[in-house]
Amino acid sequence: VVGFRIARLFSPSVLNAMYLAREANLIVYAGIIYLTLSIVPSGNGRLTLALIALMPMSLQEAASLSADALTISLAILLVGVIWRASQSTGRLTISGIFCLLGLCMLTSLAKLAYLPLLLLILLIPVDRFGNRRRKILIAALFLVVNVAVVSVWLRHFPFAPDIRSGINPARQIVYLKNHPQRVPAVLFETFI
Repeated sequence: VVGFRIARLFSPSVLNAMYLAREANLIVYAGIIYLTLSIVPSGNGRLTLALIALMPMSLQEAASLSADALTISLAILLVGVIWRASQSTGRLTISGIFCLLGLCMLTSLAKLAYLPLLLLILLIPVDRFGNRRRKILIAALFLVVNVAVVSVWLRHFPFAPDIRSGINPARQIVYLKNHPQRVPAVLFETFI
């Protein structure tokens, strides 16, 4: 949506704006995937996440005018951060835990179906948390906070925002029927 609105500033053509927004989506996707691959330790983890990011459906969504590009890349980033946390040594810092919590919330808010990715936190070894009790407490905190945030979000915003604000297709059809001379200009503005 943001890419589309920015693209409309540069081009009055809806088609050009759509192409520019798709390119912006692909750039954001590539940037998040690059960040993910740069933080994951080399080896099978990096290769696995790269292959997931390069799957045909992932790339098709990344280059589309869909919020799924951000959703997929955030999910891959979340898996990458958890993978790194599970492979690293030493205890998780408070800032690291809050960054992971924030990323979990963003991923859960992007698509409710990704909420179960939270369970991947259980793959992080106990010694990274300090002890088993602390790991269970932090995992429970993650679950409760994410469910609460998603519940509040869905209560206040039960439906996706309408990106067509101010657009009324029925009125547009009536307008074009009453002003047939405008049809070529509208088609030209749409495609050029």
